[in-house]
Amino acid sequence: MFRFLKNKSKFVQDWEKQTFKKIFEDLGVEFDTFSKQMQYTQKIKMDETSKSCFYSLIYPVSFYKDFENRLDTNFKIENIKVHNLKNKESMFITLYFASNIFLAYSTSLARSKFEFDYKNIDLSGIKIAMWGDTEGLQVLELLTKEEEHYVNSGDIYISKIEGKEYFHLKELEDGDFVGIDKDSNVFVITHDPLEVKPFERGKLLDVLKSSSDGHDA
Repeated sequence: MFRFLKNKSKFVQDWEKQTFKKIFEDLGVEFDTFSKQMQYTQKIKMDETSKSCFYSLIYPVSFYKDFENRLDTNFKIENIKVHNLKNKESMFITLYFASNIFLAYSTSLARSKFEFDYKNIDLSGIKIAMWGDTEGLQVLELLTKEEEHYVNSGDIYISKIEGKEYFHLKELEDGDFVGIDKDSNVFVITHDPLEVKPFERGKLLDVLKSSSDGHDA
């Protein structure tokens, strides 16, 4: 899964939370844990491209200790039909789950063009499918056990910047993040202006610890 540096964060809207809670309620008791997770998220990061939009839920660091289970299978629920209050038509969304966490959702519409009607949801055509965590597995092979302790599985994804792939390890501020490439080189990648700043590999643990201490949103 790729994300691109055209993202920004906003507060999660009540109509989003209500929609997800209703979906989980309709899917049955096995989805109760994801409904409970809605009380922990306040912000959402939007990765918008010309063809699709990917919205990642942001949780506090303490949240992962209670909910994360890296042994759980990653899956997605596709073809969820929701009425769009902005244009009075129906649209489709996909929900993504990783390590027992409701991670994100995607849609083909820009965020400004939709508002979910949580009272008008159709799950009759949904499809549940596995989706790969190959990037997560690759990253864990690059990290020491102590470094891994400070990285949440929900934070791992690939950003493609100027033709090169970087694994996202830890969110900083204003869209900046700590990244690592496949050769185990580490970087701080800033959003505005876009810069890739390498630093010493041996300092990664200290950087992850520092960002964890200051990242609780």
